[in-house]
Amino acid sequence: MGVSLHERFKGNAVHNLAHMQELLRILQWFDKASISAIPYKGPVLAASVYKNLALREFFDLDILVNVADVTHAAELLAANGYRCQTRLSEPQLRSYLSSGCELCFERDGVAVELHWRIAPRMYSLPFTFSELWARRKTLCFGEQTIATLSPEDTLLVLCVHAMMDGDGGTGARYGRGTRAFAWSLVGR
Repeated sequence: MGVSLHERFKGNAVHNLAHMQELLRILQWFDKASISAIPYKGPVLAASVYKNLALREFFDLDILVNVADVTHAAELLAANGYRCQTRLSEPQLRSYLSSGCELCFERDGVAVELHWRIAPRMYSLPFTFSELWARRKTLCFGEQTIATLSPEDTLLVLCVHAMMDGDGGTGARYGRGTRAFAWSLVGR
């Protein structure tokens, strides 16, 4: 017999709380190192749209930083046991920073995507970190306040990710998240 819906819900709640705790820990590391960071999607979307971390599945932590801080942020993650999934030399990293958008890290089953852009440069999106940072909002988790994208930027980012992932099977998931987020805006 399969896992009951109640057991799956409880398992998802435990998973999401553990990931949220890890996100808060990472953001504290970045804050102590004077790295401005904006987490988005995942637990931030669950908290802002559903008001409950357990009501949305997510599998990684997406954190946006300024391109100038990527190397330092990556070093902090590595110093705390995270392994980068891509090995790049210094010249390769410089080149990748100009065209790519993320580095993926993993530790103990927690995946972290360190972003410096919302999408690869080939999409020609007009988002810059400084503009997103200037429009940021905040969310409180316990005693910790974190930056998050503005509602308008969140909606655009969700649409971009639904478009990029449309052929990869996750587009429908982003479509549902985008729809739920848009409805949450109407209700505010």
